[in-house]
Amino acid sequence: MMKKKDFVALYQELGNIESFTAASQQVELFMEAVRVAMEKDDLVILRKFGNFEKRILKGRVGRNPKTGDTLMTETKYRVNFKPASTFNKRIDDYTKALEAAPKKRKSCKKAK
Repeated sequence: MMKKKDFVALYQELGNIESFTAASQQVELFMEAVRVAMEKDDLVILRKFGNFEKRILKGRVGRNPKTGDTLMTETKYRVNFKPASTFNKRIDDYTKALEAAPKKRKSCKKAK
């Protein structure tokens, strides 16, 4: 699992950015731009990467399992990410290459 700090470090390395702070600010700016676009109901399309889209989850009738009372849940909005086919293909090819590579065996040294 890659946390935000690890992602920023990778971003800094790939972009040849001198300071971690500058890389962190750029990542924050990107995320804020996506957030603002989602708030404006815009579809964010990043070619060869994927699409960010706001989806509506309509309210539905639910039931309290303890009391059996029925209640109506609220309508919610969720952001959906649909990866581009080129992005999916690249990840798939990389994963297949890892699976095809011979696995290294760990040596078991006995303690004296």
